[in-house]
Amino acid sequence: MSIEKNTENPKIKILIADDEKIYTGILEYILSTAYDVSVVENGEAALFVASETLPDIVILDMNLPDIQGFALLEQFKENDLTKEIPLICMTMSNNVKDEEKAFALGAADYVTKPFVNSIMLARIRTQAQSVRQIRALQRAGINDSLTNLPNRRGFDERLAVEWERAVREGTPISLLFMDMDDFKAYNDAYGHTFGDLLIQTAGRIYKAALQRATDFVARWGGDEFAVLLPGTDSNGACEIASKILHNMRNSRISWIDGVEVCATVSIGVNTAFPSRGDAPAAFVDAADRALYAAKERGRDGFWCAL
Repeated sequence: MSIEKNTENPKIKILIADDEKIYTGILEYILSTAYDVSVVENGEAALFVASETLPDIVILDMNLPDIQGFALLEQFKENDLTKEIPLICMTMSNNVKDEEKAFALGAADYVTKPFVNSIMLARIRTQAQSVRQIRALQRAGINDSLTNLPNRRGFDERLAVEWERAVREGTPISLLFMDMDDFKAYNDAYGHTFGDLLIQTAGRIYKAALQRATDFVARWGGDEFAVLLPGTDSNGACEIASKILHNMRNSRISWIDGVEVCATVSIGVNTAFPSRGDAPAAFVDAADRALYAAKERGRDGFWCAL
């Protein structure tokens, strides 16, 4: 039985939520050398400990004694403190519908019991690698000062990481470009301070629409934003685009003298299954062209690249 070795400091923190001691024992044994591991035996404890200690990864059994698995997954994703933590779901079920539902609710991975130790290690190693890469990007000081979201440089670096992973794992990757409709008119009518408020509000709405820890939003420039969706196919990307459109239409931005503004956006969507040698620049260009197509077709909508 192999044991993962790791020289990273600090160690990646992993929380295991499972009431079956045979599996927690195996996981502790194969992970404890490389990672900082803690264990809880029910869903309530998992939510409490995760909120208090903010682990980097949670391994979540879907059959805990107190909270049904999908309900627990939703609670993790609805909590601002835990929603970005990668969740590896474990279950005895090999039902494809259950797996699809777990990913739709924001799971980072899905493992059936009994698992093969080496494969489980590889899956955890993949999530840990993403955590370390995200940490490195955060340390690089590449955030936009207005929205506190990553800027274009941050997007470029993250795209390089996720593009390589998509090539390596043979998974899809999707990109959304969002641009405010009639942004100049708002600036002209209410001033640049209101324009800044509009940009900040849009950034919060875009970020709130994301579900998985690997989903990524950045301010591209001006009032334009980009959302990167690793492991997401065209249908999933369109669902996120629809959610963003709905949330923007239903937001009200208050301004002086009782003014309330409801703004809309247009979205370009592109999905790729990249292969070795494919250029991410072409992927980005296609999303940008789709954005302009959405604008030409009446705005307040999205268009998918062909």
